[in-house]
Amino acid sequence: MKTANGQLGFLSHSNTSASQDEKLRVLAVAAHPDDIEFMMAGTFLLLGDAGAQLHYLTLSNGDLGSTRYDREKTAFIRRYEAKQAAALASAQFHESFCTDLNIDYDQKTIAKLSAVVRQVDPTIVLIPSLSDYMEDHMQTARVALTAVFAKGIPSYQSDPPQPSVSRPVALYHALPHGLLDGLKQRVVPDFCVDISSVIERKVSMLKCHESQGEWLDATQNISSYVQGLYDFATEIGSLYGNCRFAEGWIRHNPLGYSPKDFDPLRTILQPFIRGVSR
Repeated sequence: MKTANGQLGFLSHSNTSASQDEKLRVLAVAAHPDDIEFMMAGTFLLLGDAGAQLHYLTLSNGDLGSTRYDREKTAFIRRYEAKQAAALASAQFHESFCTDLNIDYDQKTIAKLSAVVRQVDPTIVLIPSLSDYMEDHMQTARVALTAVFAKGIPSYQSDPPQPSVSRPVALYHALPHGLLDGLKQRVVPDFCVDISSVIERKVSMLKCHESQGEWLDATQNISSYVQGLYDFATEIGSLYGNCRFAEGWIRHNPLGYSPKDFDPLRTILQPFIRGVSR
């Protein structure tokens, strides 16, 4: 629905105030700096254009992402790059609290992310796929699912403590790099978002992560990370979206998170939705 001032909002499903419920907030949660750009940024930008307040968080600080610098220097550089990317999206940047290859599904990590979720009180949460080639990505998805589930449990204590919130929330999984899981099986989206109109803004966000060009070439044989983004978005658009550039999404089971028919991403971005829902 649209509010009186033309911004997108939703009817209240909780005991929070109507004015609070009318605010559309989107939280993008990924594993490493540049993951949001590769997997989510087009949809993220379109939601911002629709009036959403955007929030940007990578669980890891990216401290292992360099062949030139030590971990402390690398983390410093990558934090700066991520903040620049978030600023391009007019998104609020949230600090990382994990390190590379150390995103664990444990109470410490869940409690920290739950505090952010309660603070933001999002309508939409964008997270990685539960089936991916890399453990950090899958662990991020698992941590996010539990942290969001716990947001409305009053007796669960986040770190730092934040009061519980009970607004409905919808979670959407991005597609993995290469569109394959760890056993090389295809991960097929429920639907796609046509990001052709914002592809250059998405690329501009990725270009903020300048340090990753050399790193990806040296460690993962990706010679051009920008070209890799174009190729990824083109493949999704061609296979599943019937459009030039797309991002694919799988809506997480709403049980425990929202009413069954609560599907705000597809409602808000309806003109950009492509493909057939499973």
